[in-house]
Amino acid sequence: MTRNVTIAMKRQRLPLAALKAWSKLNNVEFHGVNVQHVGGYPVDKGAVVIASQDLEAGGDGDSPAEVLIRVPRELVLSSEMVHGWAKVDGYLKEVLDAVGDFGMVALAAKLNSLSREFNLLRESTEHFSWCEKIWWNDQTGRLSFQDWLDVDSWYRSRALHLPEVGNAMVPCIDMVNHRPLEDAAAYFDQTPDGDAVLLLQEGKVLSSGQEATINYGSKSASEMVFSYGFIDESTMSARELVLDIEIPDDDPLKKAKEAVSDSHPVVRLTLNGDSVEWQSSFIWLICVNEEDGIEFKLLQSVDGSTELQVFWKGEYMDAISSLENLLKADPSWEIFQLRAVSLLQDRVENQLMQLDQSQQGSQVKEHHTNAQTWVTTVRLRELEQQLMEAAILEFERQVFISFLGLAS
Repeated sequence: MTRNVTIAMKRQRLPLAALKAWSKLNNVEFHGVNVQHVGGYPVDKGAVVIASQDLEAGGDGDSPAEVLIRVPRELVLSSEMVHGWAKVDGYLKEVLDAVGDFGMVALAAKLNSLSREFNLLRESTEHFSWCEKIWWNDQTGRLSFQDWLDVDSWYRSRALHLPEVGNAMVPCIDMVNHRPLEDAAAYFDQTPDGDAVLLLQEGKVLSSGQEATINYGSKSASEMVFSYGFIDESTMSARELVLDIEIPDDDPLKKAKEAVSDSHPVVRLTLNGDSVEWQSSFIWLICVNEEDGIEFKLLQSVDGSTELQVFWKGEYMDAISSLENLLKADPSWEIFQLRAVSLLQDRVENQLMQLDQSQQGSQVKEHHTNAQTWVTTVRLRELEQQLMEAAILEFERQVFISFLGLAS
């Protein structure tokens, strides 16, 4: 039986001031940089890596890169390291064997599924006496649902991809903030010995008191908010937006289409220069009807089981993802395109309408939300609204062109 999870924290959190002593005890090296809390309002930047002296990297490519931080291999938390520990730690091996691969799913899951994952961890391990005592017991247990939320947020916001071990958590280097690629002064790498290092970019200069930053990669505004909790001040567009789409209730084939779909029911809008591009495999399933040539058959196999199969103009489809290519080869392709764009235009217009309605109560909500959350939320909404408005213009253009093509 699944038990209710607690949110109470049961362990001490060390202040930032303790990092210096911890680093010294664990042989973490800082060269010309240190970690400081810089704060800020309304957006608190928290703790960052700051140059404690003037630093300059050579630009000839022959000199070794300037090391800013070096973290010993044994402190790099990676899958390789965890499985290495499990070879000598029987308790850890018990847990890994009990939960199987579900932990990898947990790291990529949405927040609304974390409670189920935490309960699965509990159900898989509470029969171990040490887990029951140290993790789950109401009096002596120390593992809470809040810990699980923290681990998920740490991984999403702090994990690095190192050349030798892949995704990993690296203390101290995980304090480095994001900047656009052209502005980032540092980058991370791994030494032949397996140590993780923060290096000064070739040809870059850091003045004393200046922040050392890296580039987190090309991400949409919503990804930045979800994973890191902020939008970089230099971000001028949402870049990308994902909206859910549904098969209309009046579609007589709705249940069958949902049963055979092998793609997510979403559309991805992407800003590419001055135009907006869209991508969705699911939309094509919505666009076709029985009179167009799609057919569903419930077939019985030799063992008595039944399977719902899909046919396009009499030909069996082994994957719904191939439907778009089949439609492109069809004489009615322009009609299918027009249907898809019209559906997407309606979907984006509805989303914009919901956004406008939510803005009506924004002044009231502002007084009940902390400043950083409010500023970030408003900025994300502005950027996504701009993207959707651009998408509407693009859809109108495509519909007009489609009508001209059909008319001719």
